[in-house]
Amino acid sequence: GSLMLNMRDDRNHFNSKVADKLNGRSIAITKDMGKTWVEHNTSRSALIEPNCMASIISYKNKKGKQYLFFSNPADAKKRINLTVKVSDDEGNTWDKHPQILLYEKDNMGYSCLTVVDNKTLGIIYEGDGDLYFQKIPIKEFTK
Repeated sequence: GSLMLNMRDDRNHFNSKVADKLNGRSIAITKDMGKTWVEHNTSRSALIEPNCMASIISYKNKKGKQYLFFSNPADAKKRINLTVKVSDDEGNTWDKHPQILLYEKDNMGYSCLTVVDNKTLGIIYEGDGDLYFQKIPIKEFTK
């Protein structure tokens, strides 16, 4: 019944002392199709990044359990450590389930997630001038 806007925040780019304390994706929620927006309680604190495009998708399993999957460079200052995370509580927590580190090196860029089928996520991402596509079994996150 709500929409989430998960945005990169240019304040992270400067990595000031303030940004080090509040480094992360800005997140807002609307329950009226965008007429009004409310900042999510995890905005600028739960999903750290250096200022980069990220990807977030919703997934519902066969039992009706809802998940959010998220990918980005999980570092406050550099585009390194491309990580895929999962939340099962509408983005309130991202550390209850396993996370998967896909690409550690510098020169990592944008990523985009997709649901391939009911058992598999897909992700395409930039790394050191190349594009990579990888399939990840969803069960890896929900062990």
